[in-house]
Amino acid sequence: LRQLGSISSLRVLDLYGGSGAFALAAASEGAQVTLVESFAPAVDQARKAAQAHGISLRTEYGDVARLLSTWAESGERFDAAIVNPPRRGMHPGARESLAKLNPSTIAYVACDPETLTRDLDHFSRLGYGITSLRPVDMIPLTEEIETIAILRRTASPLPRVVYEDSDILIVEKSAYEPIVSQDPSVIALTQRTRRIPGAEDSVCITRVDLAVSGLVIFVRKSEAAAAWTEALERESARRVYIATVRGITPVKGAITRDLRDHGRTYPARTRYRRLAVAGGHSIVRVVPELERPHQVRRHLAAVGHPVLGDDRYGHAPTNRYFEEKNGLDRLFLHCVRLEFDHPQTGFRFLVEAPLPGELRTVLERMSGGGTLKFLEHKNALGHGGTSSMPPAPDTQHARGAPLSITGHMPSIIGLETIAPPTEPENDD
Repeated sequence: LRQLGSISSLRVLDLYGGSGAFALAAASEGAQVTLVESFAPAVDQARKAAQAHGISLRTEYGDVARLLSTWAESGERFDAAIVNPPRRGMHPGARESLAKLNPSTIAYVACDPETLTRDLDHFSRLGYGITSLRPVDMIPLTEEIETIAILRRTASPLPRVVYEDSDILIVEKSAYEPIVSQDPSVIALTQRTRRIPGAEDSVCITRVDLAVSGLVIFVRKSEAAAAWTEALERESARRVYIATVRGITPVKGAITRDLRDHGRTYPARTRYRRLAVAGGHSIVRVVPELERPHQVRRHLAAVGHPVLGDDRYGHAPTNRYFEEKNGLDRLFLHCVRLEFDHPQTGFRFLVEAPLPGELRTVLERMSGGGTLKFLEHKNALGHGGTSSMPPAPDTQHARGAPLSITGHMPSIIGLETIAPPTEPENDD
């Protein structure tokens, strides 16, 4: 705090402050500290301790994400924040609202290295980079290690480009970021993509739910959007998702259910295949046909198998359990593969994005790593890069079709022609 200037002029947040260990220390030095804690007895203890020692301390009892959102909307600002969340880490909404409050420094104290890694990755896209990372052995002779990370304002990283040519860029989207944003304080994927040399005027042509991660296509120039949009809307184009859903699904199936969007009703069909079962829940590969907004989420919820982490269509108690037990703070839905015909060359493209680290961690916690190894052996989790192949006569029923877990369609960085598969497999 002393590095930020005169301590007496600093406004400091202490989030998940407990009974005030950090807040009282900072306030005793003269900082203007606001402690936030959701456990009322702890707030009372902090308030009594401050009064007993003649320390000025503001205390707030309530949910951290809700209070931060309220302060962000009202335009409040803080110079620094101390964050000491429980083992499940910070809620993504809390991270986003904290970034809007624009503290110059965040001190993040963590007791779980996996949720810390997840949260720091999100903070990097919110414009906060790590300047210091220090482990502290709080309980010797045990595996418990506390970690103190110091974050300061920095430029957000460029998105990972999976494929690019003279017309398009295919980049990886995080589950925590919008494609575009009207709020200047929110760093959106388009904003990050346009910082890539040659992509200053790029426009996104794929619609992806905010909560979904995976592959997104940008055209470099808006005049190319029509041709590429048409190519992606053809019946031969596919998006393939990996999802973990509540309960044990049938081995495979197709969901045909009309969906309403902006007052109109559209026919919609979604195919799925169960890849594995872990912890009493199913990992599935999903292919929507002529995809509508929220189609995968709505269809799976309609048959009693909502996507884990879905706060709109899902099962709230299950979501809560997975957040507390397995660190799942997002929708477990990832666009792992795109398949389409290049509108200029006609070549068949297959582009993949590996399952992100935070979702791999959830699977490992669910099954001890066995499910991950099985899915990797079946090439089900994606391998970054691209491959190109001539269109097969019937790609829907060919070996290597999107719902087949035994098909072999490797992703190879660069372009390589692959002979069309010949051994049929019925996926309907």
